[in-house]
Amino acid sequence: MRPLSWLAIAVLCVACGILGYIVLRQKAELASAQIDAHALKAELGAAKEALAKANKQRSAGQRGAAGAGATRAPSRPARGPAQMSDIFKDHPEFVKLYNEFTRRQLGTIYGGGLNSLNLSPQQLNRLKDLLTERQMSVVDAAQAAASEGLRAGSAEWQQAINQASLTDDQEIKDILGPNADATLDDLKSNAGRAQAQPVMEYQVNNLAPQFADAGIPLTTDQSAGLTQALLNAYYWQGRDLSDRPVDYNEVDPSTGLTPHETRNLNNAAQVLTADQLNLLQNYYIQMEQVQAMERQYRMPIGP
Repeated sequence: MRPLSWLAIAVLCVACGILGYIVLRQKAELASAQIDAHALKAELGAAKEALAKANKQRSAGQRGAAGAGATRAPSRPARGPAQMSDIFKDHPEFVKLYNEFTRRQLGTIYGGGLNSLNLSPQQLNRLKDLLTERQMSVVDAAQAAASEGLRAGSAEWQQAINQASLTDDQEIKDILGPNADATLDDLKSNAGRAQAQPVMEYQVNNLAPQFADAGIPLTTDQSAGLTQALLNAYYWQGRDLSDRPVDYNEVDPSTGLTPHETRNLNNAAQVLTADQLNLLQNYYIQMEQVQAMERQYRMPIGP
């Protein structure tokens, strides 16, 4: 067997670096969502299964009608993403399953905070019912808004979401008081922050060897401070997104950095030396360059 050349070894090293950075970035990117995305994965997975069954039945019916020479208008006009209300209408048995999935996700969305509200067992159970119903309404409203071309997070999108949850909001306030929304937002944000903490620790642990190799290792206090700096720059589940730019993860050609990376660096400047900060900045820039080159040669998925 021929020994690997220095060029092959270099290529392998770069490939490993790419994979490591992609994993690191994906872990951070996907944690904020976990917002709402994590809560929807199980729900939408079951929804897709029900929708596929409905589409199969509909297709079979259309083929049968065509074979008989009959022409019949569809029960509803064709449109974009299937809405939960449509699935519930076609499959009433799915409502109970979807409800159970959504209710179980309350633990992910609010952590253990709901159990700390000093409510009676009856009140707590009713609150969870209402939050489940509101979540189901919000999912449907979000899908309807998307089908209308509204951008997630826009004022119009938020208005549609708020309108969908009005029915349950008053009863939730009857249980939690007039500041119910603020209370629930705090619980959601605290849970999101707790979920984001280990993601930031993972990032710092993966960056630490690079500082050490450069002869400017992180101290214990710096590691903790950098973790906190990255966490403070991160938009975790439940955090106010009003100051988050639309292009938060798009590279600015003038700097070679995304707004997210620039925000990380500004926060990290409080705990790192100038040399360490320069290393972190170069790391971000180089990884963006590597990923940009890799995307040009990425194999397309599917036909």
